[in-house]
Amino acid sequence: MTGRDGTSKKSAGHQQQIALWRIGSRAAALTFFVWVFLLGGCGRQSYEPGDSVDAFSVHLDQRVPRLMNRYGVPGLSIAIVREGQLAWSGAYGYANLAQRRELTVEAIFRVESISKSVTAWGVMRLVEQRLVGLDDPVQQYLKSWELPVSEKDRREITVRRLLSNSAGMPLGILGQEYAPQHEMPSLRDYLLREVRLVIQPGSGFIYSNVGFNLLELLVEEVSGQDFAAYMADEVLLPLGMHDSSFAWHDTIRTAMPSGYDLKGNTVPPYVYPVKAAGGLLAPVEDIARFVGAAMTGASFMDNGVLRRDSLRQLHTPQVNIPGLYGLVADAYGFGHFIEWLPDGRRAVWHGGCLPFASVFSMKRALYLKAANRRI
Repeated sequence: MTGRDGTSKKSAGHQQQIALWRIGSRAAALTFFVWVFLLGGCGRQSYEPGDSVDAFSVHLDQRVPRLMNRYGVPGLSIAIVREGQLAWSGAYGYANLAQRRELTVEAIFRVESISKSVTAWGVMRLVEQRLVGLDDPVQQYLKSWELPVSEKDRREITVRRLLSNSAGMPLGILGQEYAPQHEMPSLRDYLLREVRLVIQPGSGFIYSNVGFNLLELLVEEVSGQDFAAYMADEVLLPLGMHDSSFAWHDTIRTAMPSGYDLKGNTVPPYVYPVKAAGGLLAPVEDIARFVGAAMTGASFMDNGVLRRDSLRQLHTPQVNIPGLYGLVADAYGFGHFIEWLPDGRRAVWHGGCLPFASVFSMKRALYLKAANRRI
C-alpha cells in the first residue's frame, strides 16, 4: 500500500529485525554517512532493538523522509529480514520526480557490486558439483581463451584467489557504460584489455572487478551456458528471485526508477559489457530473499542451491584487508566482506556503488540505503 509523502510499504508482524537491505543510490560518502547516522539513531529512545518490526517500521516512517529531504535523496527502498525470512519492506519517495511517480518495492535497481556475492554463489555451485576446484588454476577451465600473463603466473591465478580478491588483479577501468542493446565489447575483448597482474597472486588483497569478470568466463566455459542464463537457472530462480536478472530485457526499463546526477539531471538506463562484478538488476525484496537464504545459523533452511558448509566457506575470511578498504572491513571471504563488531559479532556483507550505490548486510542489525542518485 502507499503511505504518506509518497511512501509505499508492507509489513509482516515479526518481533525483531536481523538485517535491513537497501536499494538505490547517492554519492558513496553520503550513503555511508546516512547509514552511520541512522545506525546511531536507533539506539536512542525512539527505537529499541527488542521492539517489534511494526514498531521499527513506524520509526523508519518518521526518520527516513526527514533524512531524504536533508540529503536530497529522491527515493529509497528498504527490506528487513528476520530468521531467514522477509519480515518487512518499504519504499519512500519517488521513482520519477517530474512525474511525481511514487517509488514502490517492485522497482528494479542496479545492485552493482552486490553482484559479486551472487556470482560467488554461482561459482560455488560448480564447486559443489565437482566441476571446478577452488585451488585449481582458472586457466585449466578456459579452453577458448588464454590469460595474457606468463605461464608461471597462470598457475598462481586460482579460483579461490579470484573469489577472494587476492589474485593480484587490478580494480579495472570504471565508467564503461552502454545504452541497453547497444553494441559493446565482448567479454573476451574486455578481459584481453583488462586482465593483468599488479601484485603477485596470493600476496594480498586488491579489490578487483576484473577478477570477478574473469569468473564470468569460467562459469560460461564450464557450464556451457551464457552467464546470465546459468545464474538464472542455478541461483536466482531457485532462491525465488524471479524479478532479478543479469541480462537486460525490456520489462526492466519500465520497472526502473529514474536516475539523477548530483545536479538533478536524469541519467538514462545503462548496462556494462560484463556482468559478474556488477551487472545484477534486482528489486529490494529479491535481495532480501538472497540475504535470508545465506543465513547459516539457527535460521538456516535448505535453499536448494548451496549446502550450509558451502555458505560458511563464502563467509570465511580468506585474506586480510589493509589500507583504505580496511577502514570498513577486516577481511574478505568469497564475494563477501567480513568484519568483527565491537560486541564480538561477525558482520558479513557487501556494498555496491558507482554509479548507483546499493548496500546490504546479512548480519548487521541495521543498514540504510539512499536511492536514485548518481555519483
